Amino acid sequence: MLDGELSKFFDIEQGVPQGEIPALLGQLRNLQVLMLFSNKLTGNIPSELGDLRQLQVLLLSDNHLTGPIPLELGHLSALKELVLSGNQLSGHIPPQLGNLGALQDLYLSRNKLDGPIPPELGELAALTSLYLSNNQLTGPIPPALGKLAALQSLYLQGNQLSGPIPKELGALTELNVLWLYSNQLTGNIPPELGDLRRLQWLQLSENHLTVGGRKQN
Repeated sequence: MLDGELSKFFDIEQGVPQGEIPALLGQLRNLQVLMLFSNKLTGNIPSELGDLRQLQVLLLSDNHLTGPIPLELGHLSALKELVLSGNQLSGHIPPQLGNLGALQDLYLSRNKLDGPIPPELGELAALTSLYLSNNQLTGPIPPALGKLAALQSLYLQGNQLSGPIPKELGALTELNVLWLYSNQLTGNIPPELGDLRRLQWLQLSENHLTVGGRKQN
């Protein structure tokens, strides 16, 4: 049996481990960093990882993980970095992720996630990077994302998002990168985006946007 006092750092990166993530890792109650990225791991993310209440970094990217994101990950109140990109995860983004008040980086890109972007993500006051690109997300961009005052990078491209660009995004005064291209967004480009004084990259191509009634390609 794994001893909860064994380690604060568990790292298997860019190696050859394969098979499923053992649920017993949930017994390492003092664990602060769990890195299993760039392996050949399969199966679901164990819900038991939600018991790692000291965890600050969880990197599971670039494996072959399937199934939903466990809602139990919303219990990880100390988590600062959650990286699940480059897998085959499916289902909706759990609204419970909005409980991660310490979270700074959320990477869910390059999966098969569908459904809407939960407005609860707008409660992540410490978030600086939000990557939801290249999934199958639908519905509107939640205006609640405009509450992410610390956000510097917002990547939503390569989905099936529809509706207008929320004017509330103009409140993201720390934003450097805004990529919304390759969606199904409609309506005018909100003039409030002109308030993004720190913005360096703006990508709105491949949508159905208009400016003064004229479509922008």
